[in-house]
Amino acid sequence: MIATVCQHVKKTKHGKNRNGSQRWKCTSCKATISDAHVPTRPLDTMEADPARVFMAIEMLCEGMGVNAVSRITKLHRATITKAVLIAGEKCQQFMDERVQGLSVAAAEIDELWQFIGCKERNRSNTKLKNYAGDCWTFFGIDADTKLILAHESGRRTKEVATAFLGKLRRSIAGRCQISSDALPAYKHGVPMTFLSDVDYSILIKRYKNNNDVSHRYSPSAINSVERIAQFGNPNMDRCSTSYIERFNLTARTGMARFQRLSLKFSKSVDVHLAMISIWVCCYNFSRKHATLKTTPAIAAGITDKKWTVREMVEAV
Repeated sequence: MIATVCQHVKKTKHGKNRNGSQRWKCTSCKATISDAHVPTRPLDTMEADPARVFMAIEMLCEGMGVNAVSRITKLHRATITKAVLIAGEKCQQFMDERVQGLSVAAAEIDELWQFIGCKERNRSNTKLKNYAGDCWTFFGIDADTKLILAHESGRRTKEVATAFLGKLRRSIAGRCQISSDALPAYKHGVPMTFLSDVDYSILIKRYKNNNDVSHRYSPSAINSVERIAQFGNPNMDRCSTSYIERFNLTARTGMARFQRLSLKFSKSVDVHLAMISIWVCCYNFSRKHATLKTTPAIAAGITDKKWTVREMVEAV
């Protein structure tokens, strides 16, 4: 006797497999079959559910730590870290392609401190083999559209500042006014990078000494403010670092690894840099600015829609 093979003509839906493909159950032979898996893989070779992975990345951009995100999404922290590394590289490429040659009337630049692995004073005693200690991130922001024009991370040295100013120059077309604090690397670096296309001014704030222990974590009161025209012919009414300093608060709130007095600091320099790239893209293209009522990228005229993290990653 020759047995006939069931052709699974009549079948009903039977859930989905781990790749997200539809599973079916034959009503005749009760066998289960699955549709052919067509991997989209927006994050290269990662097999984890892309929806959960991108949800985890968006949670990280809202100020949550990796461990908390892992508990909520049920993804292993190693999976989240791998996703951050891949998405960070793609987000940086996405921003480099779109944030360049912009018309900017006034820009503000500043540095934001954080540490990786341990603080600088403990670096000589640590057993960490890779980058450890203080890490400064240089940011440049358009004072009008609040768009992050460029960023660079590393030691607070002339070389890192020069690399940052080079990125800032590529993002700005034509003449621009730039305001900064009195970091020595800026005083010569800004004129040397922008040459005759910049009006550069320095704002120096002097603070009162605060020896009261009860106010240890409170900002000191400003004693005086001095504005200095450093190069070109800057409009001193626009000599300000208020927008970039307010942005620093947003960055510390939005990235857990920048929060002070917590255990969420970065343990790896690669993950640190990748997370900054992702967050900067989200700030520019995904997050509506409370004052502008739209995203900085739309206000700057470089896009006409609000992007998601997944869309930015898949666009590269």
